[in-house]
Amino acid sequence: MFKGITDNPQHSQWIFYDTHFTRNDILNLIKLENQPEQFRKYIIENILVNWVQKDASENRNEVFVDQLCQLYRFMNSQNYTAEQKSTLMSLAYEIFIKSMEKKMTQIDSFNLLKQALHEQTKIFSTQTIPIFTQQHCKNVIDFIKGSFYRYYSLYELTMTKFIDLNIYSNYKFDNNFPQLQSLSSGKKIDNPAEVPALKYLFNKIQENEHEDEYDEEQDQHQTEQEQEHIDQDKDSPKKRVLTGEDLLIQQYVDNKLNNYNQDVQNKVVQSQEQVLEQAQNIINPPKKK
Repeated sequence: MFKGITDNPQHSQWIFYDTHFTRNDILNLIKLENQPEQFRKYIIENILVNWVQKDASENRNEVFVDQLCQLYRFMNSQNYTAEQKSTLMSLAYEIFIKSMEKKMTQIDSFNLLKQALHEQTKIFSTQTIPIFTQQHCKNVIDFIKGSFYRYYSLYELTMTKFIDLNIYSNYKFDNNFPQLQSLSSGKKIDNPAEVPALKYLFNKIQENEHEDEYDEEQDQHQTEQEQEHIDQDKDSPKKRVLTGEDLLIQQYVDNKLNNYNQDVQNKVVQSQEQVLEQAQNIINPPKKK
């Protein structure tokens, strides 16, 4: 969440003036402009102190400071006031941290920057005036596009923390196979069913055999019942003789079925003849003229 205080809570998240880089910090940096080493040291020890504590990598700290120093030199070339420097440095700090820590895409980060800059052109309360004009915002966006976003993927790689893990397997017991005896050391068993270890297996075999016998009896009984129904159908009186219109319909259906069966039979014979002819051509190919 962006820091700041305003009469309108709706705009409080977009207030950057006197937050990460206070006005006093900017005044101290102005005094150190001709002392580059002290200038960088002041930023690390007073501005980035909380971020440095979370990240022990010296390279990452230097990369972050380089980005802020480039922005400060740009603001000097544009004759920005201390208030404008405080606002823009704090804004850049927030954008950089959020983009890297939340793994934002370059497009999302750039959109966030444009929105934050646009908010600095508005009047937040009766006691404040806009920090930047539209021209200021355009110049800042052009500069950051050519510096930070031009090498955004490199910043992402530099700020990524790589952790080396050593993974070891912890064996709680040895997976040793039992020593097997050779076939020559065995002896012949006349009645395997008497072996205690095999007794359960033979009992299961006998149970399965009884189940199979029961199934056969059931099948035979079912077959006998079906045969009885067939015999009863044979002994039942004949169906009524069709006459009149019913007879004509039955004859029409029978003719259609006979024609269909005849067509199928002809096609089967024709197909068989074609297959035989093709096979004969393969065995005895016709001579070329």
